[in-house]
Parts: sequence; C-alpha cells; structure tokens
Amino acid sequence: MKWSEGLRFHTRVTVLTMATAMVALVLVTTSFVAYDVVSLRRLIVDRLATDAEQIGTFSVAAIVFDSPTEAETALAVLEHQPMVTAACIYVEDGTVFATYTKAAVPQSFPEIEELSHRFVGDHVEIFSAIRSDDQRVGTIYIRRELTDVDEHVYRVIGLAVAVLLASLAITMLIAARFQRHLTRPIEQLSQTIEAVGAGDLEAKVSITRRDEIGQLAETFNKMTDRLKQTTVSRDDLAHLNEELAQFNRMAVGRENRMIELKREVNSLAEAAGQSPPYDLSFTEEPAQVGGDGHDG
Repeated sequence: MKWSEGLRFHTRVTVLTMATAMVALVLVTTSFVAYDVVSLRRLIVDRLATDAEQIGTFSVAAIVFDSPTEAETALAVLEHQPMVTAACIYVEDGTVFATYTKAAVPQSFPEIEELSHRFVGDHVEIFSAIRSDDQRVGTIYIRRELTDVDEHVYRVIGLAVAVLLASLAITMLIAARFQRHLTRPIEQLSQTIEAVGAGDLEAKVSITRRDEIGQLAETFNKMTDRLKQTTVSRDDLAHLNEELAQFNRMAVGRENRMIELKREVNSLAEAAGQSPPYDLSFTEEPAQVGGDGHDG
C-alpha cells in the first residue's frame, strides 16, 4: 500500500493491526446486531401468530352465530399488548366483522392478504385464518407497531459501539506492546548496520531470538566477522608492504654509502701509487655509442 510507504515500520505494524481488528470487530458487531434484530422480529411474529390463533378459536362461535360483540370481546385481549394498535376479524366474504383499535388511534383495515405476515415501514401486519372443522370461516388481522424494536436496536447499537471502542482500545494496547516486541530488534539491527557502515566493525547485533529476525541477526554478525577478517588481512598486507619499502630504502642507502667508501679507498690507493683494490666500473654510466656522422 503506497500510503504506508512513508510510515515507520512500527507505526505501519500498529496501523495494520488496528485496521484488521477494526474490520473484524465491525463485522462481528454488525452480524450480532443483525441477528438480534432478526431474532426479535421472529419472536414478535411468533407471538402475534399465537395470539391470532387463540383469538380465532374464541371467535368461531361469534362468527357462526353472527355476534360481532362477542368477537370484539375476543379481540379485547390485545389491550395487554401496548404495541398492538389495530386488529379486526373478517368473515368469509372479506367483510370486516369486528374491530379493535387503540384509543385515539384511528385505523383503516387492509384487504385480506394470503401472506401470513409482512413488515411495512414501522409496523408489522399478520393475517391468520379462522377455521371451524377444517373449514375457513374468517380471517383475523393484527397490526403491531415496531417502535420498541427500534428503541431496542438503538440500545443494542449503542452497546455494540461501546464494546467496539473498548475492544479497539484494548487492541491498541496489545498492538503497541506487540509492535515494540517486533520492531525493537529490527531497529537495533538497523542501528548496527549504520555503525558498521561508518567503519565500526566491532558492532554486534545482540539478538538471541529463534525466529527469522534472530536468524537474520546471526547471519549479519557472521558477515561482519568475515568483513573484519578481510579488513585485518588488508591492513596487515599494507603494513608489510610499508616495512618492506622502508627496508629497501635503508638497503639502497647502505649500498650507496659502501660505493662512496670504496671510491675513497681507490682514490687513496691511486694517490699512493697502488692499483685500486675495488672494481667500480659497474657504477659508471655506459658510453655513448655512435655520433652525428662520419666523413666518407
């Protein structure tokens, strides 16, 4: 990732660890909230279905004997569910036979649907057949608001966000400790490389770990030892060459002095009328051979 190329290694490790943890936590939190909402909605539908079945059982006689009052009495049990705002019973031809509405909440009743239930915006509607001797004699309709579900979802989301933030804080602490454990040897290795590059061949990486970083440190120390041996050998060779050159200078000086002394001895011998004892012809420059030309 190009955006992280300018970051220090330990910062990059922390950022990547935090990003990975955040993605995982968001996925887990989202899944938890979604599962909770789906489970709560299913529970609501199951309870409404149970209530509809019970009310239908008590309403069979009212439908058969054409007694809307008895049917409304059966529907009145829904008063104990504050989120149920409307209900009605249809007879076989689809006519509304009895109704229940919460006080001060005017309601209109939909046409009969074959669906068992449906979620529409901020409420859920359920349709349940009323049967007598396996024959359908009517249908019950119940409408329930989902305000409490929304409030529950908001609470769950708030709790999930709190858990997410707490988890991220804990992850940050763990990541900081982990990245120090991971990057400190790398920083030490980098400092040692800089020291060796500056000429300090005594610098060593004091890492004893058994992982890849430890193997890298051990390899670098061996490389430094080989480099040190090579450098020492070169220094020894340079020192020997300097000593040899100095010896040669001393030897040449002694040879020149001996020639001078021999010349002095030869001069003294000639002055005494004796033959020179030393042959110094090798010190004389060779004579010029040839000339500018000759007469023919």
